[in-house]
Amino acid sequence: MPCALASSAVRAREHDDVNTKSILVRSTVPVAPHPAKMTERLEHWALHAPDRTFLAKREGGGDWRRISYAESLAQVRSIASALLTRKLSADRPIVLLSGNDIEHALLTLAAMKHRDTNCAHFTSLFACVLRLR
Repeated sequence: MPCALASSAVRAREHDDVNTKSILVRSTVPVAPHPAKMTERLEHWALHAPDRTFLAKREGGGDWRRISYAESLAQVRSIASALLTRKLSADRPIVLLSGNDIEHALLTLAAMKHRDTNCAHFTSLFACVLRLR
């Protein structure tokens, strides 16, 4: 079954910088309506398909640990509430060093629910600095 992809129609413009030449490439296709926050999709699916698996991870014995949309949303809200009580700021950020797992996703979504998230990738670790205003 073919997969529909976005149009590749673009407009390019050359731009001379001080020491380099740049090419600015922009899509000619307008951006479709989309949620203001990534967490809005989690809220949507927690309402419409609460028991459907959202996140899953294979455990040591080969079994899958699964967490539904509804469970994820409840945990994200709880974590976000806990983060807000810690009076975090740009001067007191959170640094998350973690592998690619369920807890990483939940903490990142909790921070995104109310604040900005910047992530940098270091080898096999993710260092996500959550700048909380």
